[in-house]
Amino acid sequence: PGSRNARAPRWLSAMCMCCPRYVTAVAITIMLLCSTAEGNCTNVVVVETSSSTTHTYVPDETCYAALPEGTWTSHHRCLDVGLETITVAGPSTLSSYDEDAQELRRASILFVDWLNHEKGGLTVGDRRLGMQLAWVDDAGSKTQTANATARALRLGDDVRFGVAGYSSKLTEYAALQAQADKMVMVSAGAARPQIYEDNSYVFGFLPGTIGKKRDLYSSIVEIAEETDAKWNASSSIDERPCGSMGCRSTLRFGEIGKCPSQYQGVKQQFFGDIMCEKLPDDDASKNDTLFRDMLIRLKSNNVTLLELNSLELSEIHSITKIMEALDFNVHALICPAMVLSSDFAQMALFGWWQSSYILDSTPWYPESKRPPGEFSGMSSQEFAETYSRTWGEMPSYVAAAQFAAFCALSQAIESAASLHGEDVATQLRNISLSEFYADISFGPVGTIAMQTVIVQLLEASDAMTTPQAVYPDQEAIAHFVFPKPTWAQQRCRTVTSDCYGHGKCTTSGTCACDEGWSGTACEKEVVVAETNDVIVLLMIAFASVIALSMFVLGAWSFCRCHRRLQRSLLERLTKAIAQEDHGAIASTRRGLACCGWSPQQISRSVRSIRKRQSEESGISLAYLLSTQFLELAQRRTGKEDPTFYELGDAFFLSGQGIGASGVCPRDGELGCSFIDTLPPKH
Repeated sequence: PGSRNARAPRWLSAMCMCCPRYVTAVAITIMLLCSTAEGNCTNVVVVETSSSTTHTYVPDETCYAALPEGTWTSHHRCLDVGLETITVAGPSTLSSYDEDAQELRRASILFVDWLNHEKGGLTVGDRRLGMQLAWVDDAGSKTQTANATARALRLGDDVRFGVAGYSSKLTEYAALQAQADKMVMVSAGAARPQIYEDNSYVFGFLPGTIGKKRDLYSSIVEIAEETDAKWNASSSIDERPCGSMGCRSTLRFGEIGKCPSQYQGVKQQFFGDIMCEKLPDDDASKNDTLFRDMLIRLKSNNVTLLELNSLELSEIHSITKIMEALDFNVHALICPAMVLSSDFAQMALFGWWQSSYILDSTPWYPESKRPPGEFSGMSSQEFAETYSRTWGEMPSYVAAAQFAAFCALSQAIESAASLHGEDVATQLRNISLSEFYADISFGPVGTIAMQTVIVQLLEASDAMTTPQAVYPDQEAIAHFVFPKPTWAQQRCRTVTSDCYGHGKCTTSGTCACDEGWSGTACEKEVVVAETNDVIVLLMIAFASVIALSMFVLGAWSFCRCHRRLQRSLLERLTKAIAQEDHGAIASTRRGLACCGWSPQQISRSVRSIRKRQSEESGISLAYLLSTQFLELAQRRTGKEDPTFYELGDAFFLSGQGIGASGVCPRDGELGCSFIDTLPPKH
């Protein structure tokens, strides 16, 4: 069925047309028994039990990998470009909603449309070729992924290359099948290096977790050494930010997570002995009392670098609040794979100031200062804007990696001037391509060799809670804050808006006021009389009366204009929030600050606007009638035409309900309405 290798004998075709189905079944059995042992294709068959997952290689003359009846397929075809086409195909989770799998498909579609309609296709020798896409549903299942991959790679003669789906656990078997078919496959959804070690036709575009941790730890060590060097040369011992012994020598690593972790070696490489508080397997046992006891032990052991692993966002929220209550100050706090999530930013916006200065690492950052890509010609900002304009939401690093993977594949095809798998694979192994995502080259095991970006959430009490790139220098757009301010200092900055701009919060949480200001929060201006000369004072008083009269007249006019300006800015802010236009939100915020608004006032206004919009908005009829909503309803229910009650159960009551992990803009708690999960255009 559509396979370039499946060819039924004429006698079987005739029998299928005229014989009853049981005779046809006998004929098919005879054909299979008479087939050669080697077969024309090799299928990877995966068997999963409660204790293990195994795979075997099975010859298949029909080249028809078995899949459940009704398995979904999806195509993005190359229309109206007047080019001969090739297809890139692979597995993807289609029958159930998977946000990451969807993002990979969207980035693929964005690339193919750009390639066909803006770049004019691929140049392969003296030919110009367009590109199409095809996916077969892997159902998010290990046992179905290999067969879905086999089916996708054999959909037709025009399928020349493969693209993997999301997650390492699925891509492991997609990669085995691509290797068995000797089909070049690119993967932007799996970071596990072992996937690529023995599969020379498969190339990974996400850095491995060990590489990401090594980059993060080395950045902390480097900034600690730089801080020591700076303060050693310019200050007394008592003024050093990490104490008299300095920052580097006092770095002691602690962790709350699964102990011992598989990354223990790389941690010890940078920090020597580490202290790990092991989380219980039972989620019900995780509570504030447990976390408090863990933190007390970590504090008593002088831990100054703390990493929080394998925790839910609500648990990290609780831990940081307990750390503040215990006055457990660390040089740096790390929360892997958490800081860049929208839920994290939403909670920070709703008053979680303890999230400030938390560190994380990412392969790609939308505001990256990297130059435009050599193949794409795009900068990171241009890619992010194009993706957002097309799909109504900002891309994550997964989308950027997928787009870059297609750039590298296309570059390799053009460099090879061939569609032959081995030729293209050779070009990929030796590629050196600078793209907005990264400098693309591959190590000996087929995974990308790249420097990850360190991000830090700065000033979470502000109206903008977007993490900033702070390392390496060529990617940084903000200063790496190290050591992290003490809890007392952060509390002072939050409560007093950093001493109302008339001083600085100290590490002990008090305000050191600028000259001319006093009070616990530097809120009182100090007025010093310079002379007691009565005549001079009378002249000053007379001049003041005249000036005051003029000021009152001018102030009346100014206040009217000032009120109009604030109303205009608030209207702009409301519109920007409704459209999730982060650039307009930032500029409006600066305007309000110039009008004398404090960060707390701005944050309260943003929360109030988001709350009102959530309560008053409705879902557009265009979205309810769209193919996108239809596919969501069918995936969630597994039915062609579900009823209203079936939608309710599938959307909100069974498994992971829509919005269950989102932050509600009405109260700042986890769990939001369906409308809050949709992009602004819906």
